[in-house]
Amino acid sequence: MRESFFASGQNNMVVIQLFSFYLNILLRMGMPLRITFKDKDYNFQVANKEPITKATTRIPIILQGHSLGLIKGLKGWALEGQEENVDAALIQAIGRAIELRFRL
Repeated sequence: MRESFFASGQNNMVVIQLFSFYLNILLRMGMPLRITFKDKDYNFQVANKEPITKATTRIPIILQGHSLGLIKGLKGWALEGQEENVDAALIQAIGRAIELRFRL
């Protein structure tokens, strides 16, 4: 009897690794992402040139057309520099969404 490609656990791991690799490439290319925060939708893109890993501490994003930088600190995500018009809780939510998407 012929065994299916997906029947072995080793093949499944290869498929998962390939999917993760291509998803990372798509997200690095600026795939638009959306988050709903306080009943309002926000569109953002990850504008990173290199792969995002668990060791990544700075992630550049484009939020509603504005370039911003997220910095991972001890208390979570914060905005790089001083932007007065951006809610700190929104930045935390975007950082968490990126962590979930990239499985950080």
